[in-house]
Amino acid sequence: MLNILNGRFNKLIFVFFLTGIGQLSIFMFSVVSVNNLDSALLKDIGLVDNAYLIISSVISIGITQYYAKDIANESTWLESYNKSLSFRLVLSCIVFMVGLVHLLITGNTVQLILLFAPIIAINGDYALYMRGKTIQAAFSSFIRNTFPYIILSILIALGLAVDVIVYVLILGLFLIVASLLVNRYLIFSFYKNFNFKIEWNRLGKIIQVGIGTSVFNVIKNFIFIICAAYWTGIGLATIYAFLKLYLMFFGVKRMVIQTYIKEIISDKIMSVKINYMIGIGGLSLVLLLLIGGPFYLKWFFDESKLDIQVLHFSLLFIIVCNSFYSVELTRLLALGYFNLYSAITIIASSICLMLVWLFNKFHFPIYSIFILIGLYDLIISLSCKFLPIYRLRLIPKRIN
Repeated sequence: MLNILNGRFNKLIFVFFLTGIGQLSIFMFSVVSVNNLDSALLKDIGLVDNAYLIISSVISIGITQYYAKDIANESTWLESYNKSLSFRLVLSCIVFMVGLVHLLITGNTVQLILLFAPIIAINGDYALYMRGKTIQAAFSSFIRNTFPYIILSILIALGLAVDVIVYVLILGLFLIVASLLVNRYLIFSFYKNFNFKIEWNRLGKIIQVGIGTSVFNVIKNFIFIICAAYWTGIGLATIYAFLKLYLMFFGVKRMVIQTYIKEIISDKIMSVKINYMIGIGGLSLVLLLLIGGPFYLKWFFDESKLDIQVLHFSLLFIIVCNSFYSVELTRLLALGYFNLYSAITIIASSICLMLVWLFNKFHFPIYSIFILIGLYDLIISLSCKFLPIYRLRLIPKRIN
């Protein structure tokens, strides 16, 4: 296994450490919130979480992926980073205006998160990954994603008043801190280095890249939004906890892929080894949880608040489904086959969302939704691996 890690072992361990603390904080927040908050507030917090992730995807719609190679290039990174920031800021201002109008009309405080879209837009941790600064990227992400949950968990555990406004303001505060850190690591100043420039002639290609990426990134968030319209009480709490725990595992897998992104793009043999590494790790985790049973959930969650057995076996299934051909979707995108990438993600996501809606409308058992999510991930990975078009095209296309 150390041969697979090559010279990045220490870096990977450090990133794993930060990611582990981050995922643990999210898990603890899920425990504290499910056990102590009423279902109405839990629903609003879940909607804020999902809106935040949707905003992040919308303002990055293909932009990050399109400019990734140029940002990785020493001679073109600053110009390309400015272009990507310009696009992101334009989109974030649109989101800001939509959120402001909706907030003024409805008074729904969940919409407050939309007002932080420009702050989300200027966070350039994606550039740190492309520039090879994996540790700095992981640390800024750690600040942005971990500290809000730690503080909120403490506030809830102490019985202090927490509502949607407090939740959004704490998220916004650490978004600002993380953005300042990223600029410092990039040695980038908005006053000295930022140059607003929009390449409108590239918009068509960026949208082509972005549609498939955004659909794949936000589908789990739309699943919660659909379920929130049909479920309450124990059912909704179980769905909320499941998606949080699922995203923990998915986040670790994504972290490994980000650490080895250059190897995945350039070395097919290394990408196969990374597939094996993630697969062995995932199946080993399943074996441990299968032997231990659902006791790890009972230690943290109140059984009167959610369905422990359903949550346990659904997590095992989802981890198995995500343990096969994990890098294939990333490799397909990195090699430049955007049409195929978009076709796979859009078709699979559309079918998945339609089935989730039907399952909810006709009152299918809650575990059927979790099984559907696992099959969705597995089908996408298998499609990227075995579709003849992908297997016959191994040479990257050039993005003009």
